[in-house]
Amino acid sequence: MPLFTYRALDVQTGRTIDDRGEFRDLKELFLFLRARNCILVRYRVRKETRRIFFAKVRRPELAEWCRNLSFLLVAGVPIVQALEDLRRSTGNALLRDALRGVLGLLQEGFSFAESLKKYPKVFPSVLCSLAEIGEETGHLDQTLEDAAAHLTRVDELISQTKRALWYPCFIVAAMVGALAVWFAYVLPKVFTMFREMHLSLPLPTRLLMKAVDVIQHYWPVLPVCLFVLISLWVFSRKSERLRLATERVLLRTPIVGRAWRLSTLAFFFEYMSLLLGSGLDMLRSLEVLRQSVPSRKVKTLVPVVAESIGQGATLTEACEAVGFFNLMELRMIKTGEESGKLVDQLKLLGSYYYKQLLTFVETLPKVLEPVLLSVAGVVFLGIVLALLGPVYELVGALGKMR
Repeated sequence: MPLFTYRALDVQTGRTIDDRGEFRDLKELFLFLRARNCILVRYRVRKETRRIFFAKVRRPELAEWCRNLSFLLVAGVPIVQALEDLRRSTGNALLRDALRGVLGLLQEGFSFAESLKKYPKVFPSVLCSLAEIGEETGHLDQTLEDAAAHLTRVDELISQTKRALWYPCFIVAAMVGALAVWFAYVLPKVFTMFREMHLSLPLPTRLLMKAVDVIQHYWPVLPVCLFVLISLWVFSRKSERLRLATERVLLRTPIVGRAWRLSTLAFFFEYMSLLLGSGLDMLRSLEVLRQSVPSRKVKTLVPVVAESIGQGATLTEACEAVGFFNLMELRMIKTGEESGKLVDQLKLLGSYYYKQLLTFVETLPKVLEPVLLSVAGVVFLGIVLALLGPVYELVGALGKMR
């Protein structure tokens, strides 16, 4: 679709507006401006829209947009004018183009929720569902505020999970880099000197020399392996089966698996409490959850839970059947169903696992640092001991020569 960069005159205020947007033709641009009481002054058109390849709307940006829209609606600003003001003020080109499309759909008679659903890459399904509930109940401002709080919480969950996983990865990468320097530059020169002196080398030194020789002869294989791993990672992001298999492996690892599970459970219970508390029924909430949850494991479990509930089972029975939830979680869900406070119990579980994740992230560096330093110390101590044997022999030979 052509991209128009234009200048228009606002008839009501008399100020000029410099903006840009995608339109099918010049007529659509005229209609767009006329609906806003604006007159086109000049324009420039490109045949194709220039887009950043990795352009996206981040969750904090979307949460801020929801809060600002909620504030404007509470202040009594009409939704069309509020969306127009936010469209002009946003710095994200993708969000700005999506809001322009939403405004056009509103003028054509679509509801706000239906307009948001036309842009699934910008507005997630939970936001569309909450907007639909808000329009039906007349409390759109409150549901937008709930959506903003939820998006902020989800962003914090993902950020905390990444913090928990990146620290050990960084330490391991630093250790591997240091070993690579030793095996590629330091040790080969030292062992060349040992060979030239025809020293009698102990077993640890000979083993270390053999390892260095193997690495020197077969080092081109390492970039190939790295390329294969990167290719598999890229392919796994497009293959649902491979992503599910990768997640299952990660869930079984001691540290990564715990962080992943805490994050997934916090997201699951937070999401369900939000959707059920907003007025959605159980089956509809599970469907929205399936579309939005990042965990492939949960994506495969949610339809099973929904099918069991559709056949008459309670949420507790359905969750127990999939075997993913522990006894405490099932007890909390059952208590909520029996007391009629399921939303409160789910919210309590979400807060519990969120706090557990925060505690895990805070304590992980303190636990891992001595372990990783000990491993690094043992590795480099072995290298030093393998080098000290020939050095002592060389010193002894020099002493005898004197």
